[in-house]
Order: sequence, then C-alpha cells, then structure tokens
Amino acid sequence: MKNVPILFGFIFFILLCIHTTPPSCKAFTLTIEKNDSVHDVATKLKEVGCVYSKNLFEKYGVLLGVRVQEGFYDIPLKKSFFQYLFLFEKSTYRKAVRITIPEGSTNKEIAVLCAQKLSQCDAKRFLEKVQGKEGYLFPNTYEFIGNETEDALIAVAEKEFITQTQNILTQLSEAEKKKNLIIASILEKEANTEKDMRIISGILYKRLKIGMALQVDATLFYERGKTSAQLSTSDLAKESPYNTYTNTGLPPTAISNPGKISLLAALSPEASPYLFYLTGDDGEMYYARTHEEHVKNKALYLK
Repeated sequence: MKNVPILFGFIFFILLCIHTTPPSCKAFTLTIEKNDSVHDVATKLKEVGCVYSKNLFEKYGVLLGVRVQEGFYDIPLKKSFFQYLFLFEKSTYRKAVRITIPEGSTNKEIAVLCAQKLSQCDAKRFLEKVQGKEGYLFPNTYEFIGNETEDALIAVAEKEFITQTQNILTQLSEAEKKKNLIIASILEKEANTEKDMRIISGILYKRLKIGMALQVDATLFYERGKTSAQLSTSDLAKESPYNTYTNTGLPPTAISNPGKISLLAALSPEASPYLFYLTGDDGEMYYARTHEEHVKNKALYLK
C-alpha cells in the first residue's frame, strides 16, 4: 500500500505528459534538419518547453514508428503530446526555402534572389542595407523558413563571409584585405577556371606594379551593364571610378561577391610572361606577351 501514492503519482505524470503541454509552451516554428530523428525532435521540443518529458516523447515516437521529414513545422499553441506526434507523422510541414548565391553574384543579383524567395524581402531595401558592402556577402546556399525579411539573408551571408575568410585574410591589413577582395571579385568575372584565375591574378598584379591601366571590361559591365561586345570607344573613354581603361589602379569597390577559389587566386597569383589576355568566342582564354600578340589574338579568336 505504501507504493500506491507513488504509482498514482507516476500514472498522473504519464497522463499529464500525454494529454497536456507545459504552461511555458508557446506557438513556434520548429526546424527539422536533414537526418534528424525522433530523439532530435524530442530534444528540441524540450528545449522550448513544449513537452514535460523528452524521454517519454522519444519512446512513444519510436513505438509508433513516427518518421520526421526535413523542413519547418509550424507548431500551434497547446498541442497535446500525441497531437505533436501525429503532426510530424502527417508531414504537415513546409520545406525549407533555399537561396543559392552563385560565386561572382553582385548585390543587385542577390537582391533579386532575395525578393523572389522570401515573402517579406524587398529588393530596394536590400540594396540600401548592403550599400558599400559589395563583396562581403559570401556565395553559398542558405535555408530559410520563407517569411523572413532581407535582414535574414544579409546576416547569414555576412557571417559566412567572416567564417570562410578568417583563415585566408587574417594576417592582412585592412587595405590589403580590400585589395585582394577587389581583385578576387574581378577574377570571378574574367576567368572560368582556377588555373586561369591564378594566371590573370598575376597579370593584374603585374599591371598594377608597372602602373599600367588594368583594362578590365568587367568593371564597366558592373557600372553600366554593357558586355565587352557592347562597349564602344566612347564608353572606354568616359571618365568614371570604374573605368579601368582611363584610370590606373583598382576600382573603388569589389564588383561582385567572390568565392573562396577566387580569393585564394588573388592571394596566390601565378607568375607568367604574359601581360594581356582575352576570352575567345569559344570560351577559351588566350594570353599574349605583347600588345601586338594581343591584337593578333583578337583577330583570330573574336568576331
């Protein structure tokens, strides 16, 4: 008889766990990662205060054969223990919204992606908030619930930039960091392979060293939206901070958001005898030692 109160207490606790949720439980969105198990779900529900017993939830989930799927679950207020289990079992979830930022994307292009994917993202607001931050949004694939504003994408992309570059740029001064970021952003637009990135990196540094204009069409495309084929003689002569034909040195900012390969190429330029390069109509890169050779390459490989 001494054990009866304990037994009733145990039964009461089980019923409490099954039929109610803690007073601290509030409606929220639960994120289920790829390969998460019922154990992971139980842990997350316990952390937010929506189950009394993590172990009991896990045991019932395993017993009932509950399978959880990757995505976002909108957890209503005050669902019972079993209602949670069946909520996952019935797969009433929203798949993660993925935004992939390709290497070499500009902030304008990322703003468009953001507005397309996130319901509360405004492209104009996005650009206002990243003004002066070209190059600092790291290319990667990011996951969201879907109802975030532009702040969410900006925050994770900036954080990823710090994470991915901390071991690459740590030893550099702020001026050197900016210099390498700008060169890497140019390489993203001027080369298609890692090998070409390193060679062109060496050419750009060589031009900077001898005081030669970089003569990079990509900087004008960034500013004016014109491709190499569309650029006229007057375009090349028009003064602007991004005209690397009329100015020596680097443009004032990065012209894209570079990935790790181009950042490493900017830091490790490959020495070569070349001073000129072009991308032929066939997509191949052609190098030249002299301007005369470069002119010949233009005649041979460009229409």
